[in-house]
Amino acid sequence: MSSMPTPKGPPIFSSMQQDPDMAELIEMFVEEMPGRASTIEGALVGKDWKTLANEAHKLRGSAGGHGFDRIGTVAGVLEDAVRSAAGREEAAWNQLREQVEQLTNLCRRVAVRK
Repeated sequence: MSSMPTPKGPPIFSSMQQDPDMAELIEMFVEEMPGRASTIEGALVGKDWKTLANEAHKLRGSAGGHGFDRIGTVAGVLEDAVRSAAGREEAAWNQLREQVEQLTNLCRRVAVRK
């Protein structure tokens, strides 16, 4: 995985983008996504399973609260997979890699509609 792969697919916009009270929070969330994606990829490459599960857990909770439900769902699937693979992460490597790629691609597609 390279540090900044080109996202595959159209931009993803928040379902809360019309809420003026959320505009600034959504912008901050979107700005954080490339860094979060890199952290998740780095945890996978470094086989830092605790960080991988924790980062997925944080996204699971925060994505939906910012109107990015799909990201929250995919993050939850990744978190559950990492936690259920405890002690056998190497055997689950391909599954975890595919889930990380799906999640990080979604993270890199988030955008703020101008």
